[in-house]
Amino acid sequence: MIAFYHHVCPEKRFLMQVSVESTGAIGRRLTIAVPAERLEKAVSTRLARLSRQVKMPGFRKGKIPLKMIEAQYGDQVLDEAASELIRSTLIEALEQESLKPAGQAQKIEPKRLQRGAEFEYIVELEVYPEVQKRDLSGCTMERPVVEITDEDVDRTIETIRKQRSSWSSVEREAKEGDQLVADFIGKLDGEPFEGGSASRTPIVLGSRSLIAGFEDGLLGARAGDEKTLDLSFPKDYGNQELAGKAVQFEVTVHEVQEQQLPEIDAEFIKQMGVESDEIGAFREEVKGNLGREKEQRIRDYLRLQVEDALIEGNPVEIPQSLLDAEIDKLQQSYTQEKMDDKLAASLRKVLAKQAGRRVVLGLVLGDIIRDKKLTANAAKVRARIEEMAAGYESPEQVVSWHYADKSRLSGVESMVLEEEVVALLMDDATVKEKEMSFQGLLEINGANPQS
Repeated sequence: MIAFYHHVCPEKRFLMQVSVESTGAIGRRLTIAVPAERLEKAVSTRLARLSRQVKMPGFRKGKIPLKMIEAQYGDQVLDEAASELIRSTLIEALEQESLKPAGQAQKIEPKRLQRGAEFEYIVELEVYPEVQKRDLSGCTMERPVVEITDEDVDRTIETIRKQRSSWSSVEREAKEGDQLVADFIGKLDGEPFEGGSASRTPIVLGSRSLIAGFEDGLLGARAGDEKTLDLSFPKDYGNQELAGKAVQFEVTVHEVQEQQLPEIDAEFIKQMGVESDEIGAFREEVKGNLGREKEQRIRDYLRLQVEDALIEGNPVEIPQSLLDAEIDKLQQSYTQEKMDDKLAASLRKVLAKQAGRRVVLGLVLGDIIRDKKLTANAAKVRARIEEMAAGYESPEQVVSWHYADKSRLSGVESMVLEEEVVALLMDDATVKEKEMSFQGLLEINGANPQS
C-alpha cells in the first residue's frame, strides 16, 4: 500500500505545493509544483542579467531590447531558470516535509515546463531508515577474562624469532616448515589463467598461504623436481571465474631451504628496542605488549557483540546510494590498481555484505551519538594515544605524530567515541564473564573478520 501525503508550504511571496508518496520502506516520490509567478520571476531576472552581458550588431552593450534577448535566448534561459528552481525548491520541500535524503536523488524529471504555467517536477529519492533499537536491554554479552602466562610469552618470542629468521639451502626432501623456491603455472581447462603463474617465488610449507592442497602436494619434493598438482579453488573464492573450478599447477622446484632461527642473546634483545640486555627484562617487555594486545582484543570482542546485537535489532533497508559509496571505500582500501570490469564487479559483490554492515552500524551508532549528545573525551583520547604509543621505541614521538595531524587525531577520537557508545550500551545488557586463554581470545577475534 502506498502512503500519500499532500502539503502546501509557504514561500516568501508564492505558495509551492508538495506531494509525497511512500514507494517503499525508504523510497519517496515527491511531486513539486512551483507557481507560474515564481518561474516567471526567475526567467525575467536571468533575461535582465543577460541583456547587460550579451552583444548584438547595431546595439550598444546593455541597450538591446529585452524582446530580442528573449527571442534568441528564451529557451536556454527557461531551462536554466528551471534548473535553478529545482535546486532551491527541492531543499525547501525536503525541509518542509522533514525528509532526510540518503545521498543524491535517484531521479529528477520535469513534468511541465512552460512560461505562464505552473512548473511541476518529480523527484525520486531514498531517505534514511528509522533506527528502532538504541539499547541492549534483554541482551546477554560475554566478557573474556584472560591471564597472560609464561607459555604465551614463550610462544610470542618464538614467533619473533621466526619473523627474524634466515633461510639456507639443504639437499634433502622438503618437510613441513621448509621453504621452497619454485616456479609454477596454473591452468584452467589446459590454458594458463591470469594471476596463476609465478617465477622463483618462496613457498613456506605449512603456512596455508596458497589454496588447499598446494603446499601439501610439495611435501617430499627435492631441488630439481617437477610436479603437477590437481587442485580446486574454493567455492567462495573471490574471483568468480575460478571459484569452485578444478585447475592444474605445474611446479618446478629450484631450492629446498631450512629455517635458521636467531639465538636469544644480548644483540637480539637490543634489536627489539629493550634498554636492558637481560632476558628477564625482555620477557617483561613482551608480556607488557601482550597485555596491551589483550585489552584491545577484549574491547574488539565486546564491540563486535554490541554491533551484532544492534544489527539484529535494526533490520533496516539500506539506501543504495550509501551502500554503493561504502563499497567504493572498501574497494579502494583493498586495491589501488585498475581492474577489469568482471573482476571489479566480482570484488564489489564480495564486499557488499561487509559494506552493508558498516552502513547500518554507522546509521545506528550515529543516531545514538546524536540522541545522547556524546563527544570524545579529550583525556580518554590522550590516554588511548599514549597506550598505542607505548609499544614503540620513542612513545613521545608517536604521541606528537598523532596530535600534529587533524585526520590522525580524528581517527583516534572516532575510536574512543565508539568505545564510549559501547560502554554506554553495555550498561543495559547482562554481562557474563568467561575465563579463557590468550590463545582462545586470539581465535575468537580471528573467527570474526569484522573485528
